Amino acid sequence: MSNTATFATKLDQLYKTYRDRINPDCWRELFADPTLITEENFEEVREIFFKYIPVHYMMPNEVYAVIDELFGLREHKDELAKYCPDGFLNFAAAKAFDEYTDFDYTLLIGTPAYDENGVVDLFINTIKELMHPESNIEDPEAAYGAIANSGMVHPWLVFWAKRRDFLAGKLNKEQEEELFDLYREEVPDERHQIRYFCLEYRVYELRGLVCEKHKDYKNAYYYYRLMAFVYETRNAIKLLSDVSDRVVKELSSLKEMDMGEWDIFLDAARRSLRFNEAIKIYEERKDEVFALQDYAFILANISEFYAKKDRMIDAVRTADLIVNVDEEYMDAFMTRQIIDWCYDLVNEDGYNGIEVFKIMEKHCARFKDKFDDDKNGLYDVLYSEGVANCRYGNARFAIALFTELKDMIDRNDMNWAFTELNEAKVRVLFNLYYSYLTCRKCPSAEEINDDMAREAFEMTLQGENFAFSNGNMQFPPAFWPCMMKCCNVTLEYERALEVLLTREGQLLEMQNGDKKAYSDILDALYACAIQCYAKLGDIHSAREVLFKLVGGDLELTAIKEGVKSVNLTKDHDKIMWILSFAIYVPGILTEDETQSVLRQSLDKISYITKNRVKDVKKLGEFMRSLLSYGYATTTDQKAIYDACNDEWLMKRALGTCEARYIAKDFARLSFYAGDHEGAAAYAKKALDLCSAANAYCRQHHVTLEEAVEDGQRYNNRLELSELSECYLFMGDVDKARYYVSKMEGDNMCAYCAKSGCLEKFLDYAQIECYEGNYDEALKYCDLTDSTEWSGHEEIATSIRMYIKRIRG
Repeated sequence: MSNTATFATKLDQLYKTYRDRINPDCWRELFADPTLITEENFEEVREIFFKYIPVHYMMPNEVYAVIDELFGLREHKDELAKYCPDGFLNFAAAKAFDEYTDFDYTLLIGTPAYDENGVVDLFINTIKELMHPESNIEDPEAAYGAIANSGMVHPWLVFWAKRRDFLAGKLNKEQEEELFDLYREEVPDERHQIRYFCLEYRVYELRGLVCEKHKDYKNAYYYYRLMAFVYETRNAIKLLSDVSDRVVKELSSLKEMDMGEWDIFLDAARRSLRFNEAIKIYEERKDEVFALQDYAFILANISEFYAKKDRMIDAVRTADLIVNVDEEYMDAFMTRQIIDWCYDLVNEDGYNGIEVFKIMEKHCARFKDKFDDDKNGLYDVLYSEGVANCRYGNARFAIALFTELKDMIDRNDMNWAFTELNEAKVRVLFNLYYSYLTCRKCPSAEEINDDMAREAFEMTLQGENFAFSNGNMQFPPAFWPCMMKCCNVTLEYERALEVLLTREGQLLEMQNGDKKAYSDILDALYACAIQCYAKLGDIHSAREVLFKLVGGDLELTAIKEGVKSVNLTKDHDKIMWILSFAIYVPGILTEDETQSVLRQSLDKISYITKNRVKDVKKLGEFMRSLLSYGYATTTDQKAIYDACNDEWLMKRALGTCEARYIAKDFARLSFYAGDHEGAAAYAKKALDLCSAANAYCRQHHVTLEEAVEDGQRYNNRLELSELSECYLFMGDVDKARYYVSKMEGDNMCAYCAKSGCLEKFLDYAQIECYEGNYDEALKYCDLTDSTEWSGHEEIATSIRMYIKRIRG
């Protein structure tokens, strides 16, 4: 027999002799035998060995360390992979370096002297599989029975037998307590380093089950959590979830909680989704919490609970306290989290809270000071800081921040993929446009700098071109209206139109005959092209583009008699474009064309109302377009009022996301129709909806009237205008004038880039109209047209229509 064949035989004999198998010295002797392994047959021996042990692998780590000494499991992994699976080599190396321990082989007794039939491996494999957190054994009882009488004994088998008796209810209390303390030294409750994860998992599971049986829910939860820490299985999560409600109740009933109890309480509240209850306990026991030695983790959890319940201001304030308690606890992740929460508030229209902005600035500075090596985090922080500063009147600083971000993108400091990098650059260019445009008007003085508007225009061109060239097709439609806004100052309509016409040609070519492809993008393009042509005095071309936008005709879709559902999606878009451009671009449509579309719209509303059609898609959007623009296209405003003044219809319209605008517009329409009582009722509804929609009101639990009196926030013209309009149509002219007068104050529209406040002019126009001072009202309507981009022409035009009818 060759020495190679002899090696294979001795290898098999060694493995089947269990006491030798688990002895590292026996393996050293095998590998050191010069009669078996020579320089000439080493390759053959290595191949034999590594084809054998993936099937015969149940050995302690010390044996794998000896194997590594000879063969270099990691050093020569690529060579060894020719003989055995890559996954096994990873397993073997982990055991060799004591990074993974699967079983205590030395504690197995009663093994046969020579295991010809593999009964030892069967025993080990079965008990390991029984103990495994995600055991795949279909019949555990049968598996246990197969090894229970084998003559072999291992502590894991003893443990499984006692666990089995406990689950069957065969143990008395004393035996259960003894079982609870089993493996106390090997599996301690604290500062535990996982070694035999199967054993640890099952020990913690059993301790939790014993505690739960004795109604000690707090400790049951504690052990189930350790169990999940070792191996987070569905069963571990279920056990935690099943007991979490009881833990929250048990601990919240205590007069005081120590640090450990707070830890369990908060974790249980998270698992049971009882955020409100945890918040309530915290708010009731703040003094108790603040008296604890280290309560940063409590603040971190409670701030997150606030955020989950959309109490963002409370989340921010609570998280901000952590730095004072334990600055090191406030790591990069938590610092970014509080910045993100602040950003969500300051970036939301209508919030404008100065307190949150200051907290955000503090933590942005802290992140840049302590964690600037985290380039991904730094990018997000600078972006949030830039947006916030632009909104809060520091546009010049915002420009510096976004310029720095642009440089980071060009260098790719974040190591992002191409697509992610391109999208980030588009967003930065967009914010540079907005920052430059905001910089046009200095917030501290009535200084107008039109060079900034020209810079803003260039940024829109760069951003739009970069987005389109790189296939980020969702962004060009966002840049085009911004481009038009800049043109209202720079008057570069011809350059803007050139861009739009070039894009139209490219998009039509990309459609390749499929008219639905890119149709939404083309709609946005046509809307801007109409404005360009109108500003350049080419009404004929503007009209041609309008007909492209609305599908070639001015007809709304017909409703078949007896239908149970109506889809207004296409008609909503159509009447919005037709009626709005009829107002914004005088002469683009004839009077007959405009009135025809208005009649068709009213006929649709009348049909829906008369037949009580319940299933109407886009009813709110359709009603908003009809009410917002309809009363500016005719002197017969009462005809629109009569068609829409139906309790059933308005109830449904006010149940949509457009309710706030519909209520306000219908209040105005009711006034035009002479129904002052109806105007007051809908104005009151609009006022309530305005408070509900305002972020500051929701977070601080105040009304919009209270919010605008809060010195800790910037007011803005839109909310003051809403208040003025609502109180005007409620009949309180003095309050209406008061809220308009506040537009003259400080902390006003920090991000405004206009030289005149058109909302203020429009509100004064409505007040004068309401009081019958029609000449004054018309003067204010004219003033709205004097701002660089007027907007809300529909309101000024509706006032003119009303006065025209009144004067005959």
